[in-house]
Amino acid sequence: MKKYFFAFALLLFLTDGVAADSWRNYANPFPIRDAFAYGDGVMMATAGGIRYRTTSYDYTFTSVDGLETSSFYSIVPSFAGIFALSEYGKVVYFDTQTNRWRVINRSFESNKSRVIPGVSVAAKGIISIAFDDRLAFFDIGKASSIITIDRIASKNFSSDKITSLVAKTLCAGRTYRVVAFSQKTDVEAIRQTMAGLQSVKQSA
Repeated sequence: MKKYFFAFALLLFLTDGVAADSWRNYANPFPIRDAFAYGDGVMMATAGGIRYRTTSYDYTFTSVDGLETSSFYSIVPSFAGIFALSEYGKVVYFDTQTNRWRVINRSFESNKSRVIPGVSVAAKGIISIAFDDRLAFFDIGKASSIITIDRIASKNFSSDKITSLVAKTLCAGRTYRVVAFSQKTDVEAIRQTMAGLQSVKQSA
């Protein structure tokens, strides 16, 4: 009887080990939704976790590395470190000392609004996060949301979704402005906005 019990326990242990390896090996790091150059390679937000790839190394961070979920829509470099945003806005931070990710905020998830892939930006300790129907501002130092807005003047983000965010530093680096472009923003409006920001910067 003991022999059978030992064989069953050993089989269960091996099965668990294979399952863990299968999860790591077959977590699909596609599609790539956002990326930036980091170290000798590229850090990417994917549907299968956060992937880091160089010419000689390829690793996908998953839930076992602290992510808690696999689907990520944006990855944001900043002077404070690297941050990533899950599908519904869970904010995670990459600890370079332990080479692990850590969840620092879950407050956006209750809105059930998807992050727009590759649009979020960081400046002056604030991450500006574009969602399907809103724009949120996240304080990195306090790891908390500052404010979330669903419209600016007559522009409603539910019907006119944000397609890009530009953070421009103004006044000799003392402040900055985030400009949101949407699906209905025409090319001439973009050109005039960027020219205006450049003239403000030069006169500061």
